[in-house]
Amino acid sequence: MPQPRKTQPKRPRPCQLAVPGSNEKMMAKAADLACDHLFLGLEDAVAPSAKAPAKGQVVQALNSLQWKPKTLSVRILQNIIDKADLIGISLRPANIKP
Repeated sequence: MPQPRKTQPKRPRPCQLAVPGSNEKMMAKAADLACDHLFLGLEDAVAPSAKAPAKGQVVQALNSLQWKPKTLSVRILQNIIDKADLIGISLRPANIKP
């Protein structure tokens, strides 16, 4: 006879969202979503020909959009980013809605 399953404790399930850094419309919509973690991608979700302009678009989105409170990160590939790009991303103002 099968054993009854033990009940697992209930806990919140975090919501994570990945957004391509080359899509300004998706980044603008994502800024207003109530997810727990959002990352702007500069890796596989971005076409090779769009990677260079996408870096600027991500920095622009981080600096100009009003982000709802969430963990916000940028996913990068080492070979497409340089020190100046990291400084542009890390020195952004805190555009977080209360």
